[in-house]
Amino acid sequence: MDEFDLIQRYFKRPYRKNAKVEIGVGDDAAVLAATPGRSLVVCADTMVSGVHFFSDVSPYDLGYKLAMVNLSDLAAMGANPVWATLCLTLPTPDKTWIKSFSNGLYEALDIHDVTLVGGDTTKGPMSLTLQMGGEVESGQAITRGGANIGDLVWVSGELGVAAYILGLRIEQREGGSVDTVQLGKLHNYLDRPEARVELGLAISGVASSCIDVSDGLLADASHICDASTVGIDLELDCLPLHPSLAEHLELDKIINCALSGGDDYELLFTVDPYKQRTLFDISARLGIGLRKIGTVTNTGRVRCFRDSVDVSAKYANNLGFSHFS
Repeated sequence: MDEFDLIQRYFKRPYRKNAKVEIGVGDDAAVLAATPGRSLVVCADTMVSGVHFFSDVSPYDLGYKLAMVNLSDLAAMGANPVWATLCLTLPTPDKTWIKSFSNGLYEALDIHDVTLVGGDTTKGPMSLTLQMGGEVESGQAITRGGANIGDLVWVSGELGVAAYILGLRIEQREGGSVDTVQLGKLHNYLDRPEARVELGLAISGVASSCIDVSDGLLADASHICDASTVGIDLELDCLPLHPSLAEHLELDKIINCALSGGDDYELLFTVDPYKQRTLFDISARLGIGLRKIGTVTNTGRVRCFRDSVDVSAKYANNLGFSHFS
């Protein structure tokens, strides 16, 4: 099977009506129609074998997660996802692997009506790159740089589960004894995260800044601080932690998972206190838990508090994931 057969068999499907595709998969480049009055929002993520995932991870889950991490970036900008391109580098054209990967990718794309419009395939060490484009009303994108002193800090969902599952996987691979039942019950938090696209759209015009929690809560809160030239005080007692973790970990370890684990793909955002009532309505309408976890300050850095005591020094090294650290 050559690369053209691979594309035709596994990655060429009919266009969706909302994708505005004039020319898609199969030509030298895709041609997409722009929407008057809306800005294009583009992101990309790469997943490399041995860096972002173990070689024996389900290809279906890889395809699903690759789409969701891009969808999460668009969600953080308040954008509506529309199209995607895929660059696939594989050591061999394993039909079974590619079919499973394609099915997982399309399941995630279909949830949010995203059309795959092109890409590239090549031979080499396994690397998966998805680029995704969405739209937002011109001038209405939510950025990291809009937080104001006095804003409240909110986060969606629950934090730390993906980091806990990754820890179990590593321990298992090293020959340790792990709770396989727990691993099976919670593995989707790591393997099949759900991007908060609807929430991102709902908080557009409400949130002053936003970022998705991919590298860890502390690291991503710091990105807001840097972009907005503010500080953030986090109340660790208010963090939304999955109740199952308390059955297996001490509270300090659970907090560490939430602060530095990453891979949560929840939305961390800031809101003017006078607008927070709107969040209760959004939470109820979407069925998504939202938790107030802190305040924007003038300190220029992230500080952590427990029982009103500054414990920042204890977590100073919990900086989250970085490729080159």
